Amino acid sequence: MASVTSSTPSTQASTAAASHTTSRSRTVRPRQVIAPLTTTFTPAPECSHWTDSGPGRITSGTLSAQCVAFYSVVVCNSQTTSAPPCLPTGSTFETVYGAFYSPGLFCPSGWQPVASVTAGEKGDEYGFKNAMRVDALLPDETAIACCPSNYAYYPIADAGGASGICTSNVVTNPVSYKSCVPSSFFQKVTRSDIGEYVTVNYTQQRSLNSASSTRVWFAGIQVIAPTVQINHRPQDRSLAPTSSQSSIPTNGTNGGDGGGSQGSTTATLGPGGIAGVVVGVCAFVAGLVVFSIWAYRRRRAKLAEAKTPHIEDNGNDTSYVKPELDSAEQPRLELEDSAKHELDAATSQPIVELEGDNTRPRSELPGH
Repeated sequence: MASVTSSTPSTQASTAAASHTTSRSRTVRPRQVIAPLTTTFTPAPECSHWTDSGPGRITSGTLSAQCVAFYSVVVCNSQTTSAPPCLPTGSTFETVYGAFYSPGLFCPSGWQPVASVTAGEKGDEYGFKNAMRVDALLPDETAIACCPSNYAYYPIADAGGASGICTSNVVTNPVSYKSCVPSSFFQKVTRSDIGEYVTVNYTQQRSLNSASSTRVWFAGIQVIAPTVQINHRPQDRSLAPTSSQSSIPTNGTNGGDGGGSQGSTTATLGPGGIAGVVVGVCAFVAGLVVFSIWAYRRRRAKLAEAKTPHIEDNGNDTSYVKPELDSAEQPRLELEDSAKHELDAATSQPIVELEGDNTRPRSELPGH
C-alpha cells in the first residue's frame, strides 16, 4: 500500500491558513491534513475481508478472537507487497490515525458518517469531542468521522492523542476470515463454533517449553477497522461534482457483520453464553484501548523516524557539528569550545585535584 506522497505541505498550508483566518478570534492547534477528498473513494473489494490479528483474548474463561479489516495492521509479510488500496489517496492506517482529509466531502464508498463535531462546540478536558479535535477546527468548519457500514464508532481520547476506532462484534455462525498463522501467506479459515466451548493451546510465560491447553467459551470475533475523518466548510461544497451530495452527519450504528463472509445462522446462547458475551464485551473494550495506544505510539515512531536528519556521505551536513567518532577532518569534542576545563579559572593552568604547589607528582593515597 503506497503512503501519501507528501502531507507536510498541506499541513503547513492549513496551519498558515488557520492562523491567518482566525487571528482576530482565536488560535487553533496545528492541523494534520492528509489531502483533499472531494470525490467518492471506492476501496478494493478485498479490503473488507477480515484478517486474523493473532491470539485472541481470554477473560474469565471466555475467548474473543481478534481480526482487522481494511488492512489496518499488516499481519502477514505477504501483505507488504500485495495490500490493495483501502484508504483514500493511498493512505495507510498510520497516516489517517489522528489526521483528516480537508476539504473532505465524501465518506468512502460503502462507509457512512458515524459522528461529527462543529467549530464552537465544547470539547473535553483535552480539547476533543467524539475523538476529534475541536480546537483545530476553523470557523464554520465541520468534522465528520466515517466508518464502514454496519460498524460501530468507538471514540478513544486522552492526553496523548485521539482517534476513533470502527468496531464490529461478530457472534453468529458461520464466519470466515483470512489467516497467516502458521503460514506466511494468506489462507481462508471458516469457523462455526461461536457460542461453544473450544480447546485453546497456549504456552506458559514462565516456561516457554511448557505447552498446555484449556477449554474456554468462544464468545465471538472482535473486528477493528480504521476511521476516516473528513473536514469541510460551507464554501467547500462547491467543489463537489454536479448531482453529488456530500456526507451528512448521522448517529453511530450498531456493530454487525463487518464486511466479512458470514452466514445468517444465529448461535443459540444459554445463560452461560450470555454471561460469556458480557465478559467478552469487557475484553473487547480493553482490546480497543490497547490497540489505540499501540497505533498512536506506532504513528509517533513513524513521524519521528521521518523527521530524523539525513547525514550526507561526504560529511558536509552542517546540522552535525560534533562528530561522535574521531575523523581526519575534525577531532571529537564533547563540548563546543577551543579548550575544555572542568572548573572555571582565570587562566588556562593545569587543573590540580589536591592541594600543592604543582611541583611534585600528585597522589590520591599514601604510597608504600
